[in-house]
Amino acid sequence: MKKSYRGFLLYAVIILAIIIVSQMFGAMGQTRSVKIDYNTLLQYVEEDRVAAVAILDETLVGLLRETSIAQVDFPARAYDFETTIDKDNFFATVRQIYARKLGKPVDEISEVDFAFDVTYLPQPQTPWFLEFVPFLLMMGLVFVFWILIMRQQSGGGNKVMSFGRSRARVFDPDKNKITFADVAGADEEKEELAEIVDFLRSPKRFTDLGARIPKGVLLV
Repeated sequence: MKKSYRGFLLYAVIILAIIIVSQMFGAMGQTRSVKIDYNTLLQYVEEDRVAAVAILDETLVGLLRETSIAQVDFPARAYDFETTIDKDNFFATVRQIYARKLGKPVDEISEVDFAFDVTYLPQPQTPWFLEFVPFLLMMGLVFVFWILIMRQQSGGGNKVMSFGRSRARVFDPDKNKITFADVAGADEEKEELAEIVDFLRSPKRFTDLGARIPKGVLLV
């Protein structure tokens, strides 16, 4: 398998993992529900379709009698509908509905007479920092993804990051021990090169004798 193909496959797997994790966190915060208006809620009450409601401040969520949602899942994980209410107005209207249904005075109607259960939800006590956990995990995945890309590119599989880098190397005389004496044969060529080296070391000595700077060497 070529390095470029392996690199592409790695990126694809990481991106897919990020998408899956983000979908999982998104699904954790979702519930199966439909937002309805206040009049629709009252219609549900009139038709005795409401099995239970849960109220937190001005938000009401409810469970319908025909639902397939288990009662134990309501309202923590699932509910059928959601709406915004004014609690005083809502319960005043519901008492009027059941006073008419039961043939009793309004002031004698209480929540016990309702055909649905009412639950008052407490304010959530979830520590504030837990809300940032999904975000931090996503940022961690992005950081890991970025590190892997940098390693892949600097490892030679991709030359993008090496563009423009200098190929110069520092000369270390202790690591370069090869001399003309180590080369067998080619005595004439070595002599020519030795003269050029001498010229580069002491150019004034040669220029005083009328020599010119050589433009190159033709080795045959």
